[in-house]
Amino acid sequence: MPFGGRCAWERVGGGVARVLPSRCAQRITQRLRGDPTQENVTLVFPRPQPGKAEEYAQRWKAILAPRVRALPGFRAGYFVGDPTANTVQAIYLWDERPGEGLEQAMDDFRHQCRDLTLGPGRHEDFVVLAEA
Repeated sequence: MPFGGRCAWERVGGGVARVLPSRCAQRITQRLRGDPTQENVTLVFPRPQPGKAEEYAQRWKAILAPRVRALPGFRAGYFVGDPTANTVQAIYLWDERPGEGLEQAMDDFRHQCRDLTLGPGRHEDFVVLAEA
């Protein structure tokens, strides 16, 4: 996946043609032109009840992940944690700021998971300043 985008290859008429989803193509074009790109990261810190981290992760995968993937600028999302310590975190990578769509999706999800949490979590948004 060049430049962190999601690209796919497709065979066309005996030859091979590259098929680039629009976000991937835009990102590659920006990099090739030397245009600055602004990558964003959202860190979410939910507060699951003791012993509920894995169940919360499964709901995140089934309910929130599909909605977040459909948002403009989405690049990747991960739900990580240490179930024995009951700590979890969602990490989202964006090609552009997610905006109100993410807020609405997280609010809806929060209401669907009230039975698994100790109350609202928090989230923070960052801009990538350097890349390895």
